[in-house]
Amino acid sequence: MLKTERQTEYHDVLLTDIQMHVVEPRKPLPWYRTILKSFRNKKPGRFFTKDFSMIKKDKTFEARVSFPLPEEIRKQMEEAQKSGKKIRLWMPKNGIPVYPGKDVIEFLKARNKNRLTDLPKELK
Repeated sequence: MLKTERQTEYHDVLLTDIQMHVVEPRKPLPWYRTILKSFRNKKPGRFFTKDFSMIKKDKTFEARVSFPLPEEIRKQMEEAQKSGKKIRLWMPKNGIPVYPGKDVIEFLKARNKNRLTDLPKELK
C-alpha cells in the first residue's frame, strides 16, 4: 500500500493598501467574491467594506477594518481546507498604508474652496 502526501494548494492574498472614500461604491461584490474572481482571472483586485472604525490613542489613530464572513462561505472554506486548499492573507511588516481615494481629495478641495469664499475680502 502506498501512502500519498496530500499537497496543500495555497491562494495568497496580499493586502497592499487601504483607500478611504466618501462616495459609496455602487453594487460592490462581496469581498470574498472579489477575491475568488481575482484568483480565477489571476489579476489583482480591490474589495470594499463598510465595517471600519477609527480609534484615537494618545496622539495617534488606530484604524480597525473587518470583513464579515457569511456562514455559507465559512462552510465552503472549511470544505476547501479539507480538500487541501487554503487562503492565506499577507500584509507588509510595517502595516498597511492608508490613502485617500480620488473622491476624498476632490471633496476636501471643494470644501476648502468654499471656506475660502466665505472669508471677508480683507482676508483673501
